Amino acid sequence: MKRFLSLCLALVMLLALVACGGDKPATSGAPSNPSNPSSPAAPSRTKLVYPLTGIGKSMDPHATTMSVDMMVTEQVYEGMHHIKEDGTLEPCLATGYEISADGLTYTYKLRQGIKFHNGDPVTVEDVVYSFQRCIDNKYRGSWLPNLTAVEAIGTDAVKFTLSAPNAVFETSMNMVPVVCKKVVEEMGDNFALQVSEAGSGPYRFVSYDPNNKIVLEANPDYWRGEAAIKTIEYVIITDAAARLMALESGDIDFSAVSANDLAIVQANKNLVVEPVTARATYFIALNTRNDKSPLYDKRVRQAIAYCVNKEDIIAIAVSGQAVVADTFVSPSIPDAPKNEEMPLRYTRNIEKAKALLKEAGYPNGFEMTISCGGGTYIPISEVFLENLAEIGIKATIQNGEKASLLSDAQTNPETVYDTFPFGWSWGVSYNEYAGWYRSDAEHLPHAYQNKEFDQALVDSMKVDALAAKSLEARKAGWAKLDEYLTDFCAIIPLYNTINNQVWNKDLNAVTYSLRPYFYDWSWK
Repeated sequence: MKRFLSLCLALVMLLALVACGGDKPATSGAPSNPSNPSSPAAPSRTKLVYPLTGIGKSMDPHATTMSVDMMVTEQVYEGMHHIKEDGTLEPCLATGYEISADGLTYTYKLRQGIKFHNGDPVTVEDVVYSFQRCIDNKYRGSWLPNLTAVEAIGTDAVKFTLSAPNAVFETSMNMVPVVCKKVVEEMGDNFALQVSEAGSGPYRFVSYDPNNKIVLEANPDYWRGEAAIKTIEYVIITDAAARLMALESGDIDFSAVSANDLAIVQANKNLVVEPVTARATYFIALNTRNDKSPLYDKRVRQAIAYCVNKEDIIAIAVSGQAVVADTFVSPSIPDAPKNEEMPLRYTRNIEKAKALLKEAGYPNGFEMTISCGGGTYIPISEVFLENLAEIGIKATIQNGEKASLLSDAQTNPETVYDTFPFGWSWGVSYNEYAGWYRSDAEHLPHAYQNKEFDQALVDSMKVDALAAKSLEARKAGWAKLDEYLTDFCAIIPLYNTINNQVWNKDLNAVTYSLRPYFYDWSWK
């Protein structure tokens, strides 16, 4: 028997509008349209100025790995669903879907009448093209485990075939924005570097200058109605002090601020302040691929994990605005293991660290590098360097640009880095982290090329967790995998962030733990 999971929100709203004489569907939680005569008053402003700490190398939504890039692309492109802040699915390009009895086939119905920003209709061919493009991308494809085929069914449905059941497949659909095949193919390599009209989301590109600013405008033909905020201007401000000054002066409308600056913004009557636990984890990646490095030995990596002082890193790097992380995936993710549930945790123990180094054949330590991408990673690297010195490891900090360092580390791991402090924002499932451990993954930490890593065992545990019938069973499956990965110790979790989000008092902002969705924002 097939079970039909109808995403009936649109139908409910349509019936409500018919009863009221309306002629255009609206969306629950969407801002009122200022041009609607029934709106009580026009908004005070129509432009939002939002700061980015930097920008990566791509506006291609399938290729980018940087959260700052996704801050932009997630406003321009849509997938089959939109995942709301509470984790529930909101229908976007899909109106509903069927799952076969064996859990191996998903058939999605495509919403009709949606257009890309160039005016072309969104078709099933565009959906198939977008998913195939992600499957072929080793990084993005890691979020779609077991997906083996995507095919159009007529003109209004797409069938997805899996090799094994995947309990988080519906939420994973959010990781694949649908792009216009014609635009992407016509632009070629320029698609990642220039403005395009390949999206169908609530905002479209106006200009793209990664060294200065990026401008978006509301899509007047958006299927849920035009957004209340008409223009989004992203400005690049890398310095925290400069962002604070811009926030206080009104030059920007929203920013996260450090604990050191909290009293300043709380005293400003023109600003609203709210702390939010983010889905971000800061960590140290260890190069497990280079068999000529001491880090190839698990005992060395574990020694480093035991020497790291996470409390000092939190105090110095983020002024105490974080909580210690012993497991990599943010505790806000429903199926992720929690610190207190872990059988293996690397609590600071210098003597144990020294003993492991001696056992591995490095009683006097060795030399290595720390790749540092600036910003918060500078104090993290400095504390880490001091910790390493306590067990005889002499480290050197190599500074560089974050996006370039990550790209180099992913493509040339044998020669580029030893250790790499970095941060990652999580989406909806532990499955995203599990996807880093594939035999074809071009991603940190390249564990599959280490002789101590049991790829077959890891693959088996992933299959078991994804096939689980309940959330609790899936959590248990991921906990088993997490224990193995923690022991292998390719990544040392440091902390989960707490963001103090601050905005203009006249802005109806929506706090977020991952990234903002500006369609839900408006001006008073």
